[in-house]
Amino acid sequence: MWPVVAAALLLLAMAESAAIVVLALLLRAMQRERAPPPEVEAAHESEPPPRPVGFRLPEQDARILHSRPPAS
Repeated sequence: MWPVVAAALLLLAMAESAAIVVLALLLRAMQRERAPPPEVEAAHESEPPPRPVGFRLPEQDARILHSRPPAS
């Protein structure tokens, strides 16, 4: 009796593992289908990253510093 139960549990575990592998492969295939074309990804890579609020380029800081009247 116990060997039959053990064999059934082993088969159930193997079937569950196989189902997980199949689902993982299906998810990977679905992600590849939904991925944007390479030229779209390349266009996004060439865009500069967003700047935080209040960010100034170094040349903007230099202009601001030099545009102030001299302290007396």
